[in-house]
Amino acid sequence: MQSVVNEKGHYEGKDTPVSRHHTLRDLWQGLVTDGLISQEEFHETTFAYYLRTADKCKIPFTSRDSPVRRAGLSLVSIETKTVPCPYRQKWLKHGGDPKAHARWYVPAMRSWSNSTFLSGLSDKRAPEEKQAIVDELFERYENEVAKCPEDHGIDLVCAYMLIEKSKKGTLS
Repeated sequence: MQSVVNEKGHYEGKDTPVSRHHTLRDLWQGLVTDGLISQEEFHETTFAYYLRTADKCKIPFTSRDSPVRRAGLSLVSIETKTVPCPYRQKWLKHGGDPKAHARWYVPAMRSWSNSTFLSGLSDKRAPEEKQAIVDELFERYENEVAKCPEDHGIDLVCAYMLIEKSKKGTLS
């Protein structure tokens, strides 16, 4: 399984009304507006994030000189599917306390984005100050999610590839 961009250009599920990336961007910009970070720090915060299309995932299996092909690997099938967000699914099914849900959900976002936000902040800031700023960001995110938990989720578009290896391939 590999996260991808589907044929419609989606990398998040179409059923999640709010993009987590756009929400985090807007909240980070809000820290500029409130004078907590500079515009330069906002611009220095860059996510190194590249998602391939299913066609790009096929290239190692179709390129003439590909080491993947020389190894005897071939692509039998590939399809994209949306994997629904388990956090959002649980909320939609059971509901509950919106704030408690937000406290449970937001760490899933923080796990892959925290270091990027910290690294975007100026080296002139003390580590404790940087941490306090990023804590503020995620507190704001929790508040945003708690307002309308059903609008937030981590649906992913994934490519499922069935690959087979022939006996004549070599790993040289």
